[in-house]
Amino acid sequence: MASKKTGIDEDNTGWQGIPALQKLHNLAVWLRSSSLHSDSWRDAVGLSLGIDNATRWSSWYRVIDNAIRKKVQMNQFLLEHGREFENTVLSGSNWDLLAKTHAFLEPFASATLYAEGKCSSVSQSLFLMDSLLFHYESAKAQYSHPGSMDTRMLHAIEMGWFVLDKYYTMTEDVPVYTAALLLDPSKRLAYIQKNWPRDWHETAIAGARDLWMTEYQGLAISKEPERRPAPLLSKKDGQLSFLFRSIEVKQKAIPTYSDNLDYFINVLPLEIDCTPLEWWSHIEQRAQYTTAHPESGLEEVRHFYESITAELFRQHSRKVGESYQVDIVRDIGNLAHAHFTSQFFGIPLQEYGAGSDSYTARALSDVLANLFGYVFLDLDTAASYKNRVVAAAETKSLGEKMQTTVAGIKAQRFPSLRHMLRIASSDGVLRSYGVELIDRLLESGKGVDEAVWTIIPTAAAACATQAQGWAQMIDLYLSDKYYSHWPAIQKLAMSDEPEAFEKLKKYALEGFRLSTPAFGLLRTVVADKADLRDGPRVVSVKKGDTIFTDFVTAGLDATKFPDPYEIKLDRPDDLYIHHGWGPHACLGRPIVTVAGASMLRVCARLGNLRRAPGQAGEMKSKTVNDAFKVYLAENGSKWGPFPVSKKVVFDKTTEM
Repeated sequence: MASKKTGIDEDNTGWQGIPALQKLHNLAVWLRSSSLHSDSWRDAVGLSLGIDNATRWSSWYRVIDNAIRKKVQMNQFLLEHGREFENTVLSGSNWDLLAKTHAFLEPFASATLYAEGKCSSVSQSLFLMDSLLFHYESAKAQYSHPGSMDTRMLHAIEMGWFVLDKYYTMTEDVPVYTAALLLDPSKRLAYIQKNWPRDWHETAIAGARDLWMTEYQGLAISKEPERRPAPLLSKKDGQLSFLFRSIEVKQKAIPTYSDNLDYFINVLPLEIDCTPLEWWSHIEQRAQYTTAHPESGLEEVRHFYESITAELFRQHSRKVGESYQVDIVRDIGNLAHAHFTSQFFGIPLQEYGAGSDSYTARALSDVLANLFGYVFLDLDTAASYKNRVVAAAETKSLGEKMQTTVAGIKAQRFPSLRHMLRIASSDGVLRSYGVELIDRLLESGKGVDEAVWTIIPTAAAACATQAQGWAQMIDLYLSDKYYSHWPAIQKLAMSDEPEAFEKLKKYALEGFRLSTPAFGLLRTVVADKADLRDGPRVVSVKKGDTIFTDFVTAGLDATKFPDPYEIKLDRPDDLYIHHGWGPHACLGRPIVTVAGASMLRVCARLGNLRRAPGQAGEMKSKTVNDAFKVYLAENGSKWGPFPVSKKVVFDKTTEM
């Protein structure tokens, strides 16, 4: 019992029956009762003891941890101030109990740190609960054994186990917990069978399957940036690492290739070095498990492009004699991709009811093209300063408009199961993609301004390069050399069979290969020296050298594309690298391919689509530095990085 003259708090209900903790509590309160006390302690021990909280295990762990770290200095201090503390000096048995308590609480402290951060997951939380429950049961067995019996520790462990087991049992009734484990490639069904009570299995798995079938099957998954891996345990997290190894499934599998839910959950777990969400976000999984990444999103992309392309033909075609004429670059391709970009990223357009201070589709197309052109394709030194001034002014204005959009999404953010699982809203898959992207940027800790300036370059690349790719592709298929393929494209366009659209996608891929919108990349050598194989030759390079990787030449590599100048629909999809390759592959490739095929389908359904006669039907271009194409303005006044005009004509059609 504390002495009255010390003013030590005697109202420490809950710890009065544990002398070691009561003494530690009284010492912590005494140190805080006077600056003289705390100063003398600091001089003697050199470390703040801290203060416990009767209801918080973490505060007790910190106090005990500090005490054990400074055990020698602390014992000396207590001996020197024995008259002030009377019975507060810690005995050998007291220190033994503190050491046992510290050892028991250490995995909880490590688990708390492990679960913190933006990379945590539902699966990870259950893994931690399973680990700690195993820890409780192991400690119960240890302190129940005759050779290491400790009734005081056993009583405390049983009380904590009762509370943890109460909440742990509740997870059986919430199917999302089971689903999280089943869809975690490092856990799956084998983990549940190893660590969950047998009588939970059937009900829990049935609930997870029902959740998938009734709530999420067929909904589109947002195309979001890949997340960083959760921090791996370091060697110092010894106890928690041991617990993890104790409950994990020992036998691991090699990757499997069956896109089937039951097959996926029943095969052995995989070793992964990232969160389950990041694993599922990898392009390899998106390509392999197409059932888990439904195609409804791409169907909406197809519907959008077919609808907007047909509408733009109706708006901008003009009757010339017995035929119709339209600028397929300026009034169709550029505007269609501007409409898509506005919908995808939430950029307000006047065409969709935004105010007069908002962009038209044509103005947005010009702004994004100017920005992308200045940043990536500023080839004319004489015009560079002017390009910079124009791009800077237009981009600033776009940033101000996007501030409103991003701030509005931030104000509407809310936690829900649908949101946490990245499921698109019912307002439309296409519009939800951009909303989810913005929301993820905000969730990662970015402010509104930083999110805006992350989105704008992405939007510029999405609009400008797609418009350029489309212009070059339609120019290719309407050229004398490749127009012989047009009847076959027309026949496919008239069909509603899925196989027909798949072939149109192949025509789009071949068109992009032969007229790629990305001409190449510059790379700097970082190795001291290296030999690079470039077709039949070997090029020796050294650190600091600049290398141009030519996408145009790569698309014509006869070793990969036999008869490279021919259109062939049976080439393997993985050979087309104009949207990146391997870990650098672009998740937007499926959208670009579907968009190109959809617009091609609308054009081919028009009656006898062909180039306009004379110069109006030509898309004038030249090559700069033997690598980059530039295009002549419609009035012939200047060269620019993007196509601007190409007239086509077509006959009367039901599509109009």
